[in-house]
Amino acid sequence: MFFDLPFARSPQLSNRTVMGPMTRIWAMPAQTPYALMATDHGHLGTAGLIITDGASPSPKRLGHPRIPGLCDTAQTDALKATTAAVHARGGEIFAPLMGCGRVGHVANLPRVAEVHGPGLSVCPVAMVTDTLRMQLCSPARTMADIAHAVNERLVSAKLALDAGFDGLFILSGGFDHDSAEQGLLDSRSDLGACGRPFLANPGPVARLRKQAPPNSPDLTSFHLSGANGDTDYPSPAAWRSAAGVGFISESVGGLDLGLLNFEHSSRSHRADVVLYGVAVLVLAVSAWVTVPDRHIFAACGWALSGLAAWTLVEYLLHRFVLHRVSPFKRLHATHHQRPTALIGSPTLMTAALFGLLVFAPSLAAFGLWRACALTLGMVSGYLAYTVIHHGVHHWRGKSPWLQRRRRWHGLHHRPAVQSVCFGVTSGFWDHIFGTVYRAPPVAALR
Repeated sequence: MFFDLPFARSPQLSNRTVMGPMTRIWAMPAQTPYALMATDHGHLGTAGLIITDGASPSPKRLGHPRIPGLCDTAQTDALKATTAAVHARGGEIFAPLMGCGRVGHVANLPRVAEVHGPGLSVCPVAMVTDTLRMQLCSPARTMADIAHAVNERLVSAKLALDAGFDGLFILSGGFDHDSAEQGLLDSRSDLGACGRPFLANPGPVARLRKQAPPNSPDLTSFHLSGANGDTDYPSPAAWRSAAGVGFISESVGGLDLGLLNFEHSSRSHRADVVLYGVAVLVLAVSAWVTVPDRHIFAACGWALSGLAAWTLVEYLLHRFVLHRVSPFKRLHATHHQRPTALIGSPTLMTAALFGLLVFAPSLAAFGLWRACALTLGMVSGYLAYTVIHHGVHHWRGKSPWLQRRRRWHGLHHRPAVQSVCFGVTSGFWDHIFGTVYRAPPVAALR
């Protein structure tokens, strides 16, 4: 618990304690936090991460009375004292935006505001108010308000960063391993949270790492006085995440490298990268040794042509083979379902394809040095693809380039838009063939 934790938006968390100070109703007047909130957060600032109670991105979307707002500069300036108090103690602090929509009541809103929500239905629960006590939630408004709501959240997010918060968006409510991972992958969130799944699944970290099927929660077992309780759920059993994927094991000298597996272990994935790195080095030396002196620049041109050709091959294979041709379609669908699993072409199979479909025909048609140079470019492109694809799914660095590639590839992994953004190392061919993601107009969201 007291070891540091590498983190996406900051160098590291000082420890693994995450706390919520429960100061939601301390923001007044006009949803502006007062000094006691900063003092309270400062006392807890030695925790690795503070997650404040939800802050409203709009005065029209207040679920409860006196919750802090992130709507204007006055509220932003007041919150700077809170973030500074936490940072001074070595902690990080998140401010999740909480726009409650129809879960609200006019008694909690400014005098000119109305309850807004995505539909005409009324929320069937009672809401706490200061003046009227528990009241049924007011009627909601139509989807015409959604464009304004989106803009309010954008403004609120900028204000939160100006106030010094380290993160904003936390996925919660029905998310499992893969959907939460996807939200992190395409930069729609900073953290994932779970409530009932956490209570119903002993050993949740081990379950998430193995992507084991979760237990279904039983509400009668949650913190009651009877015999049933959280510890009565079955612990994770031995679970193998085959998901319909065939496995063939290749052992070399008693060491399982998984060179013929469609799902790799971490060790076999590293072996794959090392072997292709060695292949690039061997091809580069071979091209250098065999090329005549007067053709050095020509050899560089052949290598660059191979690299450019790889980006097209990558695009075509991804779009037309991995998404349309069985059994590759089934294997690739498993990757979409479990994006952090190391699922990919077996090392020996890809090596054989490069030898049979690239090097051998090039050798017969163009000679040895041209074949070495062309294959060098193709294999270098494949190695770059392997590293980049692994990076967008597993690395949490701050590199702007990596962030752009992660967002790009995350769009392809969204279930509703998998027919876009097929390029991994480059988006060039997506632009050429018209498979770049185009955000739908707001009206299309109705």
